[in-house]
Amino acid sequence: MTMRMTGLLLFITLAAACSRVEEQVVSALFQNYLSAQAALANDNYPAAQKALQALAQEADEKIQVLAKEVADCEDIDTAREKFQKLSEVVASLPLPEKHVVAFCPMANDGDGASWVQKDGEIRNPYYGSKMLTCGEITKTN
Repeated sequence: MTMRMTGLLLFITLAAACSRVEEQVVSALFQNYLSAQAALANDNYPAAQKALQALAQEADEKIQVLAKEVADCEDIDTAREKFQKLSEVVASLPLPEKHVVAFCPMANDGDGASWVQKDGEIRNPYYGSKMLTCGEITKTN
């Protein structure tokens, strides 16, 4: 085997390994975000805080800062307000299979806000049990 061929095989192997690591990081990011989204929809702020803290450990700097801001809130209502900025960033990423972006027109003082969730019935993190199914799917993958 020539040196050039060996180098090419090494490059392909490293690229595949990096791709798998990147997929795992993206998967962990979405898993932790979705855990926080589901916890907020279920009015469970302690569970949301735990998921957001885990998200901050897995994410890039921008998402890390936003996740920490939400996790550090004093109460669930403030956390829901801050969750909107985090959700905007996450919704702009390529969605994993069977995930969607949903939108509630009443959130954010009537300006509306989006979030990412698993495909299926709407589970609104901004209102929880008060208006759990308020919203519509705006983007699918």
